[in-house]
Amino acid sequence: MAGLLLAACLLIPVISAIALAFRCREYPRFLHGVSINLVSSGSSDHERCTFAEICQQAIPVCELNPFLLGSGHLHTLWNLVAARNTPPCYFRRVLIEQKDPRYPGSFAIDFFVREHDPTSDITRAKLPPHTTLMSREQQRNLAKADSRPLLIILPGLGGGSEEEYLRETCQSLTSDSDWEVAVINSRGCSRTTLTSQLFYHAGSTWDLAQAVRWLTELFPERPLYALGFSLGGNILTNYIADSAENCILQAAMTISNPWDLEKALDSLQTSFFGRETYLAALGTTLKRKVLANAKQIQANSEIDLDAVRRAKYLPDFDAAVQLPMWGFSSVRDYYRKTSSAHRVAEVAIPFLAVNAMDDPIAAGNAIPDVALGKSAYTVLCTTQHGGHVGWHCLRGNRWIAGAARGFFDEMREWQLKKEIDESS
Repeated sequence: MAGLLLAACLLIPVISAIALAFRCREYPRFLHGVSINLVSSGSSDHERCTFAEICQQAIPVCELNPFLLGSGHLHTLWNLVAARNTPPCYFRRVLIEQKDPRYPGSFAIDFFVREHDPTSDITRAKLPPHTTLMSREQQRNLAKADSRPLLIILPGLGGGSEEEYLRETCQSLTSDSDWEVAVINSRGCSRTTLTSQLFYHAGSTWDLAQAVRWLTELFPERPLYALGFSLGGNILTNYIADSAENCILQAAMTISNPWDLEKALDSLQTSFFGRETYLAALGTTLKRKVLANAKQIQANSEIDLDAVRRAKYLPDFDAAVQLPMWGFSSVRDYYRKTSSAHRVAEVAIPFLAVNAMDDPIAAGNAIPDVALGKSAYTVLCTTQHGGHVGWHCLRGNRWIAGAARGFFDEMREWQLKKEIDESS
């Protein structure tokens, strides 16, 4: 036994040395066309540089955990382990009623708070951990006239402000800075209750549109930015395309956007692992949320709850819920019409897209690289490794959290200098 223990002690540093010698270090690749000109951060003489140059300055070298062997699957599945190690973020929730009569219902906005008041935990019933309902007095005092930057975050499919990738990014952004964060939780997600028979889908931009308008009225002096993870990135891209040149956002970033939902589906269905792990998990996530709100959903006579219960994979869920709810003719028709890949040319604000080429959910062949490379407003940043919303580093942090901080800090500096330049 002593010999085995000694051998193990000798092998550990050897294995560690080998792993560190082959640690996953790579320089992200950037694809862009003739980029728009902006005012460079740190410039005292209004020196201009392109948006593409700013992105390359902002995004750090990608150094990932070598023990994940450069596997997109391992980086993706490691999200389940990382969730246990992320320090808590605290949020206060406001419930928003949709004003557009075509889309009745409500959704929740979670505001990041730096100082948590434990006495407010009495309002935390049925909410995610570290989240409290904002009191009426707090809502009355919410409006501010300051010019601190505000980042709007859209979580991935079925997610909310409790997601560990979102919390880590939020912590990275707000640490030693005056950034404010507001998370838009989709209907029925993050322990919200549906207040109508309408769920959300991959192209639902109306709640985000109302949230942006409301935040603009609430904070008229604050510049707004947006970050979308996974399906949240797809929704964000569609919203920016809807807004075109009238978009209120100063800049935006997407992480692991699936882009072309048809191609992403085809890629997942070609393998047993993709079908039985990812498509099954995604379908189960949404099925649970709809069945938890069965009373509201069954008000729609077109939806068969038994068919929802039988749904095993994501396409089965979409066939049982999204098609009858929104009038799509088929699952492929739904994916085709809600994919953001076809709308890149309509983006008219500085826009950075980040994807890993080994992402098993947002497949590399689904990225609209030609369209992203043609637009003057868009830059595509890719890494060979990282998985889906993964990019786990050896120290336990995520590369993407630092990349988001670098990008938005850089874009904020550009915005401040642009205002000075215009007023001079």
